[in-house]
Amino acid sequence: MPIDFEQDYGVNAGYVQDIYEQWLKDPSSVGETWREIFRLAASEGDAQPAPAPAPSAPAPEEPTPAGPGVPQMEGELEPLRGVAGKIVSNMEASLSIPTATSVRTIQAKILTENRALLNEHLMVRAYSKASFTHILAFALVKAMAEYPSVQSSYVEVDGKGHRFTPAHVNLGIAIDVPGPKGRMLVVPSLKGVEGMNFKDFYGVYDDAVQRGREGKLTADDFKGTSFTLTNPG
Repeated sequence: MPIDFEQDYGVNAGYVQDIYEQWLKDPSSVGETWREIFRLAASEGDAQPAPAPAPSAPAPEEPTPAGPGVPQMEGELEPLRGVAGKIVSNMEASLSIPTATSVRTIQAKILTENRALLNEHLMVRAYSKASFTHILAFALVKAMAEYPSVQSSYVEVDGKGHRFTPAHVNLGIAIDVPGPKGRMLVVPSLKGVEGMNFKDFYGVYDDAVQRGREGKLTADDFKGTSFTLTNPG
């Protein structure tokens, strides 16, 4: 069946769709995992990678009435996809859905000092430094493991409401990566991190970041996210 980018890849839909369009133009330009996924989708749908058809004279276009939200002036309309589209959707939804924000101020001196000690040990062993995001993400994972209901969501099965609680903690992290149409944010997930110690967590975190920067993330990296951490910068 054709790929439903929004349904299958969520906030990463724009990134995956760009790869898909690149595959349509030149299948060899994307990784083997992506080629296999797109081949399977194409065999069940209508899309096939093929050379672009010869240009023909364009048919006269009938003017399309603008929708109620389209500005009545000259300009360019660009669809919002992926992370940008999800942010805007959430902002629009927040106007009609009650939301709550909780803020806590904590002293970070001990955290800063312990991070400095940790990085001294990492540098001696030729590892890269641990960021505050590494530490905060690890703390969040442990909290989610202790209170799994925080990950719960509402779903309907056969018309009846159910509470779904994921069996594992799959942390989504935002990474700035190069894409076919320029740099963009993608959100791969680190699978089953609830049982890891900090060393193992640090390793899989940096592995995902490195593969993202090298364009080596696969479709599986974008699936099964149970919650996402907003990078504090």
